[in-house]
Amino acid sequence: MKLNDLGEFGLIEMIRGIVGPAGENVIKGIGDDCAVVESSNDKVMLLTTDVLVEGVHFTKGFMSPENLGRKALAVNISDIAAMGGKPLYALLSLGAPESTEIDYLDKLVSGMSSLAAEYKIDLIGGDTSLSPELLFINIFLVGESSKDKVLYRSGAGVDQVIFVTGEVGSSAAGLDILKRALSIKKYGSLTGAHVSPHPHLKEGEIISSSGFATSLIDISDGVMADLGNICRESKVGALVRESDLPISEECRQYCHINGPDATDFALYGGEDYVLMGTVPEHLYYKLRDSMNSGGCSVYPIGRTKEETGIKLQGRDGAIAEIEPNGYDHFKDRRK
Repeated sequence: MKLNDLGEFGLIEMIRGIVGPAGENVIKGIGDDCAVVESSNDKVMLLTTDVLVEGVHFTKGFMSPENLGRKALAVNISDIAAMGGKPLYALLSLGAPESTEIDYLDKLVSGMSSLAAEYKIDLIGGDTSLSPELLFINIFLVGESSKDKVLYRSGAGVDQVIFVTGEVGSSAAGLDILKRALSIKKYGSLTGAHVSPHPHLKEGEIISSSGFATSLIDISDGVMADLGNICRESKVGALVRESDLPISEECRQYCHINGPDATDFALYGGEDYVLMGTVPEHLYYKLRDSMNSGGCSVYPIGRTKEETGIKLQGRDGAIAEIEPNGYDHFKDRRK
């Protein structure tokens, strides 16, 4: 068996099986957006890391070095947001070819530093290395949360409302535009969603503080893949309603004119970095009111079910079971 047979999530499960149970101070190890570790009587540490590799996660010609630096940190902040926490400290590991222009690296780190300042994150160290050909960026981010407010993927119950905190599909549309070398000026909101995502940290804090939600995750690999993670960890199924997916009018118009399927982008595209979670039906409107009071939004897109598997209800009312596919580093994205 090769890595492309096993896939990203199969590799994670293999690693989880090899390392075995974590120590007594570890509340949550492998299997969520962050690891959660005991800190004090009422606080826990949230630990997360993400790597961005040139040619896999980004193409230099598609974004400025400033935006690349911001995005590298933003995807980590999104993991902290998905646990309802607050980011505190970041470490940067950077590998670059010897031919890399110093000005490029200066702008990359400046972009990262500017986003860190916005979220009051301290960049406190890391490592640098020579890379034979390609640029890679790895960030380790430390956050914290109240122990009783942390949200996990594993808390969803049966017949609960599935919600998202923002539009989905825009990042995938933006990447499609960049690949086609279409007008960035014409489609700026979509390309912006891809090259400079906005982590929903405030949304995560409101959801966590409300105490209404039962699970939470950020949409990095796509609605279907990340909902699959919630379902697998919570041992529930799900029904998603296509008509309720919050897809921007710009995304719909772009797809209508240029051919891609907006629903496909929304379900499988990934890198939207909005949050998705579950909440009991009788608490959904209270959650919505809390979000609206904080200037944030929430959109119901389906329900969890007792029977396993994920089903999609089309606009015509027909229901079909679908695989929870999304972006997988070692497999084709769509089956």
